[in-house]
Amino acid sequence: MSDHKTFLSNIIIHSFATAHAIAAASLAQTMVGDEATLTALTIGMIITLSKL
Repeated sequence: MSDHKTFLSNIIIHSFATAHAIAAASLAQTMVGDEATLTALTIGMIITLSKL
């Protein structure tokens, strides 16, 4: 993997980790819950990384 792809992967992973933290903190104590949102974010991250 080239340095450019490694850098982009790191940016993508850290961005999704931040989004996960915000979603979990926002939705954890609600009636809706955070499971669906966190699952969607994880799938989005996997798809984004697979397209690099």
